[in-house]
Amino acid sequence: MKLLYLILLFSLSCTDSKQNKSQEINTQNITSDNTEKSQSNITNSEINTYDNQEIEQENLNFTFQVLGTIPHDTKAYTQGFVFYNGYLYESTGQYGRSSLRKISPLSGEILKKESVNMRYFAEGIEVYDNKLYMLTWQNSLCKVYDIETFNEVKEFRYVGEGWGLCFIKNYFYMSNGSNVIQVIEPNEFKVVDSFEVFDFDGFPVMDINELEFAKGYIFANLWLRDKIAIIDPIKRKLVNIIDFSELRKQLRNQRIAETMNGIAYDKENDVFYLTGKNWDTTFIVKIK
Repeated sequence: MKLLYLILLFSLSCTDSKQNKSQEINTQNITSDNTEKSQSNITNSEINTYDNQEIEQENLNFTFQVLGTIPHDTKAYTQGFVFYNGYLYESTGQYGRSSLRKISPLSGEILKKESVNMRYFAEGIEVYDNKLYMLTWQNSLCKVYDIETFNEVKEFRYVGEGWGLCFIKNYFYMSNGSNVIQVIEPNEFKVVDSFEVFDFDGFPVMDINELEFAKGYIFANLWLRDKIAIIDPIKRKLVNIIDFSELRKQLRNQRIAETMNGIAYDKENDVFYLTGKNWDTTFIVKIK
């Protein structure tokens, strides 16, 4: 009987030990899950914190005035456009005809031009750390060039298509032709967040193309429309859409010119340079 009692006691002890171990494992799993979720929330919180605290937005009526024009190469199938250190930089598309260009903002003269390997269809560009970052359409590669020599220095791979690119504080913002904008950490070109853009009726704003950050907003060309969507990167929502179709009416080659595409902002002089694919003119515009 004593032996039977000892066996029973040992069995109960083992059962309690397994239950406790199981509870410990479950507790560890829950803690681990919560930690991962917390880390994810921290990441998004950091992005939202920098958005809310550091982006200053101007009060705009979203009207525009044309101040002047400069010539634009009608062979340039404009994909990316940016103003940096007193010059315009442009990427042009099409396989076998893609290029990078440095342009005078006073005369429109092409000061430097470098062809892009025919395997790549050049897309949007942006400047970061004195280097030119260029997306490719369906190659899923971001090419990085020395901004002085246009020599390629490295590349990054991403998932999906690349269309437009701009830089806000610490992150790239990238479009892919849908209504989604991805937020990308620049040192490894990794997506850390994304958001969708909808119109005022709740429908997706599709075909978001070339991007430019100015006055606290993302200015985005809409493919096949001579319009620019104004997106609030803090609230992550559409603010306005400006119709620039009257610019097309001023083109000498309007019958063959393709869609408006190309937004470059000169902050010092507070002017935008706006052009399009195969347009013969770049417009110098004030947006109020």
